[in-house]
Order: sequence, then structure tokens, then C-alpha cells
Amino acid sequence: MFFNGVSDVPRHPSPLYEAATEGLLLFVIMYCLYKFTNLRKYPGALGGSMLMLYAVFRTFCEFFREPDAQIGFLTSWGLTMGQLLSGIMFLGGLFIFGFVIRKCR
Repeated sequence: MFFNGVSDVPRHPSPLYEAATEGLLLFVIMYCLYKFTNLRKYPGALGGSMLMLYAVFRTFCEFFREPDAQIGFLTSWGLTMGQLLSGIMFLGGLFIFGFVIRKCR
């Protein structure tokens, strides 16, 4: 896909990937977790699940985006700021989910 005003090089339509994964797919998964599991009985478990899933989808989509011009890649492995922050978000969601499940059992 060509983006007007950016360059003449075709790029992945990352905004469409983000809308599909971080929007529609995340909504469907969260709805199924609410409707078909017992997680709604544990206050905070769905929130922790959402943070973890969003972080995974965001990390996936970051592979198709061009990194911010002022930041670029932050590590020698080619990780962007969005991927590093998504890792922190995933750990936060995992902590919340684990804490809630342990507390309510």
C-alpha cells in the first residue's frame, strides 16, 4: 500500500493491522472470555487479560510499522519503544491477573 506524502515505497497497511488486532480481535476475545469463562467472577482478571492481550497484539503490529523518526530502534535486536513498553504492559497484566487469581482462591 502506498501512503501519500510519506514515500514512494510500498508499505504494510499497519493501521489496518492495528484496527483488526487491537480493536476487533481483542474485543471478540474479551467478549468470549467474559461470556464463556468464569473470569468475570474474579474482579480484575479480565483487566489483566486485556492488558496482556493488547501488549501481544501491539508487539505484533510494531513489526510492520516504521519506528518513530526521533527514536528509531532502541536495541541491537531491533526493538522499538512500542515493543519495550508493551513488554512492561504485559508484565503488569500478568502481575494483576496472577494477584487476582491467587487472592480470590
